[in-house]
Amino acid sequence: MSEGVLVSKAALVTGAGQPLADAVARCFAREGARLALACLPGQAEAARGVAADTAAVLVCECDPADPDAVRATVRRVVEALGGLDLLANTVVQRADGPAPTLSLEDWQRVLEVELGGTVYFCREAIRPMLRQRSGRIINITDVAGLRGEARAVNHATARGGVAALTRALAAELGPLGIHVNALVVGRMAHELDELDERTRARLLQYTAFGRLGTVDEAAGAALFLASAAASFTTGHLLQVNGGLYS
Repeated sequence: MSEGVLVSKAALVTGAGQPLADAVARCFAREGARLALACLPGQAEAARGVAADTAAVLVCECDPADPDAVRATVRRVVEALGGLDLLANTVVQRADGPAPTLSLEDWQRVLEVELGGTVYFCREAIRPMLRQRSGRIINITDVAGLRGEARAVNHATARGGVAALTRALAAELGPLGIHVNALVVGRMAHELDELDERTRARLLQYTAFGRLGTVDEAAGAALFLASAAASFTTGHLLQVNGGLYS
């Protein structure tokens, strides 16, 4: 078994089958965590690939927008892993478009998955963590949630809510031994092909390094928040954005 910084920790990573979640799962596994994975409905095949790479104990399809499904998933995870020490909320659900023409369905789905799902997974993970009076929760937010992003008002709204949720939970749960932090990521290198030329140029111009970050770089930051090195860190929004603040 790895003698890494997360050895024997029971961890749940959401969004399996997506690039960021998969990088976080692999990083945690390399450091000795015992993993369970939750994926969006229809993404089980992709999730099983990372499960094989990480020797995950359990893979669950779960709609984060369904609080009953989230409750059942977390219960299965706690039973399979014998507890829960670490939750990484890394699911992404984008449906970008101009605000005046963005459909109500796209508004609701992004808010329900990215914000509602984070709320529901946090709520259910807190229960076993309270029993042991310890735990780490790492949420994912976005520079869009702090500074806004044109043509992505639903995503920016959801991620801004996640940032506020993170700090509120940190204040409430800190006295009970539970750390709650968030990564603030920007657009990532694997998304370049999805962006129009103007957006790509703007992003590359304003990052300090002239490039976009990788999912592995974000996963490394998540590992810090999950580790004992962050023992006095809570309510923190750790920027992993290459200097993209404006």
